[in-house]
Amino acid sequence: MLKAGDVLLKDDGLLYRILRYTKNMGQARAASSIMLDLIEVGAGTRSSDRMRAEQTVEVAQLSSRAFQVLYTEGKTVHLMDPDTFDQKQVDQALFGDAQKWLESPNLTVSLQFYEEQPLTGTIPPKLSVSVLEAPEAMQDKDGRVSSRHVTVEGGITVSAPTHVKKGDVIVVRTEDSVYLEKGAKAA
Repeated sequence: MLKAGDVLLKDDGLLYRILRYTKNMGQARAASSIMLDLIEVGAGTRSSDRMRAEQTVEVAQLSSRAFQVLYTEGKTVHLMDPDTFDQKQVDQALFGDAQKWLESPNLTVSLQFYEEQPLTGTIPPKLSVSVLEAPEAMQDKDGRVSSRHVTVEGGITVSAPTHVKKGDVIVVRTEDSVYLEKGAKAA
């Protein structure tokens, strides 16, 4: 079963990542079809592909390895394999929208490879980060205070409740930069 995020190896020998997968159920005698919104892995060109439901495609077999982020320099991320201590440099673009979290301390990321070529990078779904700035909460006209934006490591703005103060460690959902819970106090 195909899903968004899968990488396909098409007949032209190129790799395509599925951005969106839509199954259209046929009516009466019409056959079901699948609509795929694709992006070519190397070039970044987008395309759409319609297939019959019974048609088969080859899903590329990706291997995944964990790496520790050492530092970022320009648009390059310097990584280290924690087992072999080999270092690797990859483009920040491999991480998509999540690249803003690459400055987080002690970050371990995962790279997906196809034939030793890195295709994508992922970061953990939750991170513990320190609050660098926490402005005073503003009250609305009824005197209620719900949440405000705080700045965490890496200069990222996160919506957090009013009890979060500068220096606190909080757990953030990296997908949408949302506060989840208060973490342990930084030493």
